[in-house]
Amino acid sequence: MKRKKPNKRYQKVIDFLSGYYKQSFYSEPKGKRVSVDKIERHVFVLENSRAVDRFFLFTVCSEIKAYHKAKEISMQHEERLSLLEGRLDVLIRRIAASDWFAFKNHFPKGQEFEVYQYFGRYKPSPELALQGLTWYYRNDYLAEKIKTGIRNLLNRNPIDDYPQAREMKRHFILHVGPTNSGKTYQSLERLRECEKGIYLGPLRLLALEVFDKFNRMEVPCNLITGEESNLVDGAVCQASTIEMLNTHDYYDIAVIDEAQMLADPRRGHNWTRAILGIRANEIHVCMAQSAENIVEKLITLCDDTYEVFHYERMTPLTFEPFKEGTDGDNYIRQLKPGDAVITFSKGGVLGISEQIEKAGLKTSVIYGNLPPSARKFQVEQFAVGETEVVVATDAIGMGINLPIKRIVFSTIEKFDGIEKRVLHSQEIKQIAGRAGRKGIYEEGFCTSVDESDYVRECLTVPDPIITIAPLGFPDVLLELPYNLLYILEVWAEMAPSEPFTKMDITEVMELYKIFRSIDVKSRENISKQEMYSLITCPIDTDEPVLKKDFIRCCMDYNDGCTGYFLPDFEGNPNYLYHWETFYKRLDLYYQISRKTGKIINEKELKKRRNDAIKEINRILKKRYYFLDDKKKKKGSFGKPVRFLNHATKQQVRQGYSGGNKNGSFI
Repeated sequence: MKRKKPNKRYQKVIDFLSGYYKQSFYSEPKGKRVSVDKIERHVFVLENSRAVDRFFLFTVCSEIKAYHKAKEISMQHEERLSLLEGRLDVLIRRIAASDWFAFKNHFPKGQEFEVYQYFGRYKPSPELALQGLTWYYRNDYLAEKIKTGIRNLLNRNPIDDYPQAREMKRHFILHVGPTNSGKTYQSLERLRECEKGIYLGPLRLLALEVFDKFNRMEVPCNLITGEESNLVDGAVCQASTIEMLNTHDYYDIAVIDEAQMLADPRRGHNWTRAILGIRANEIHVCMAQSAENIVEKLITLCDDTYEVFHYERMTPLTFEPFKEGTDGDNYIRQLKPGDAVITFSKGGVLGISEQIEKAGLKTSVIYGNLPPSARKFQVEQFAVGETEVVVATDAIGMGINLPIKRIVFSTIEKFDGIEKRVLHSQEIKQIAGRAGRKGIYEEGFCTSVDESDYVRECLTVPDPIITIAPLGFPDVLLELPYNLLYILEVWAEMAPSEPFTKMDITEVMELYKIFRSIDVKSRENISKQEMYSLITCPIDTDEPVLKKDFIRCCMDYNDGCTGYFLPDFEGNPNYLYHWETFYKRLDLYYQISRKTGKIINEKELKKRRNDAIKEINRILKKRYYFLDDKKKKKGSFGKPVRFLNHATKQQVRQGYSGGNKNGSFI
């Protein structure tokens, strides 16, 4: 049998890397001098190890180097050290060959030979000796190549990403003013006259409000959000959340609401995208004073025209302090019909609601985890007078129209996802501005249980001016021939030109890590474009059951299924938390099906959503629920469990999975 000749090109690479590695392993400037006998024992251990310990090898090389630095060394020691170095060279070559075989798999065939030459421009270092080629690949070479690719693809103004909009001569009408100033009303009045129009807002509830209002006025309007799609025959208008904008569609009139949300690091890029890319002749943008400068700058960059209308509050807003000595829960006795009590957690909302009910006032509750339809039901109850006080989180501050006379801050501290902090002045004004709706009250009031002076001051100080506009991740980068994780990381580090910044991709990276936890076989055929669609679904990663559903959908997607399994309700039907989580699972099913082009079981999805809403409203209306009478236990079962009896998230999740035997949870 003819012996295969060694690949000269391969030998050349290994020779180069061996020399490069040798310099790196001997690059430690200060080595500890030990006896030659001890060095020989160390070399023997390395030679007889199944896998060479890089750190141990590095240590032995530094020990030999310590002898070379000595002024005097015997001939016998010099000969022994020379032999030991030869034996270490064999080990270093073995590591170089092993690294190369692992390293070259990152590249298409033949490209790896171009890459290795890149490392010759760097000095040998301990990092290379200890980490190897892959470390250099990820932290230096790959980052530089991706940056070059990104620069080549994005070496243009962000406004050029929307060539269809650049071909138009758009006109913007900016409506600038505080809450309850009529700016959104004026925009919607103009939108009613459209032939093909669109409303873009930050919340599904606001889009639903426009949808209901227009259809009542016999202006056919569709509702399209990330959670649902409700199409009306002969529709001339569309009410959507800002994320649903299709920049390829044409409209004659568009309304972009709450544009001060540009400042939001996670969602703000959607407003930037809408202003730069929407294809409409006439675009109405509603915003607070803080966003006027940055919106005007974006319009100027697009070479479009604009006019500005400034609005004042239609009813005055007055700070009205509580009576002296009011603290803790004492303020409950001073509440009146038409009040809205603000707190910043679901537990706080339900607990305060129960205390107010005990004091004799009926309440509605509004908080973030409450599904939009259930939230709408609570809003309607307060609007028609079936309830007298609304207890809410800051979700109430974003354009929801309620007949509120007075805003009551039970606290001015909130957890923003990173830390617990005091509310900013703009947040206080946004929430307090909900009081005093024109046509119902002649004046709005605001008060606070504590820090009254701070709240009073925030109502009068000007808002900080927004100076930057966040950009979303450009899909064109998915064409680069590199790992998606590296592309995301490098893109996030690169600074764009003024006045732009980058969106916060923390949540995207978190979902990417979850996606990578799937076994290799289940994700091997998923392209970067498909992968990015999956990891940009809005998912609450703190909920284990949602993570589990996400992983299952990713695995099913690669199996070529035509549709995902619609989740069933799991848990105790008297647990509010379980129904809210079930609704989130249905939302995830819809969103991930829509983004990945899978068939959606619309009829069954609607039925299960309605069932969940019905049960949530039932539990909230009763203000308590009963558990299984068969499992009576003192303090837990066989009696009503009030909302004030809170449980930790961990306990709630144990209850969801059937693991808790004692507690009763919200």
